Amino acid sequence: MQWSSDEDVTFRCSLDYRDFFNCGRGTIGFWTGDNLPQGLHTFVIEGKDEMKNTGRHTYKWTQGMTTYSQWRSKSLDKCLRKQKYADKNTAILVN
Repeated sequence: MQWSSDEDVTFRCSLDYRDFFNCGRGTIGFWTGDNLPQGLHTFVIEGKDEMKNTGRHTYKWTQGMTTYSQWRSKSLDKCLRKQKYADKNTAILVN
């Protein structure tokens, strides 16, 4: 999965409410989720700019018997294309 921002930010992500990890810097962020176990998953993307303005978005899905690539091509591209989340100063576009 890949996303972008209209300004330089530091991206941090969390899978299933675990600790946040770095997942991009600048205007592009990314994550690959191969070999996820079946069941409900939650993925949080957070972007923070130099002024410490933060934007956050949460995605939830149920992982079934399909591979991540199949899921991404069928679900992610349809559901997340061109969605934005923002506070006053930070916007992130999910492709």
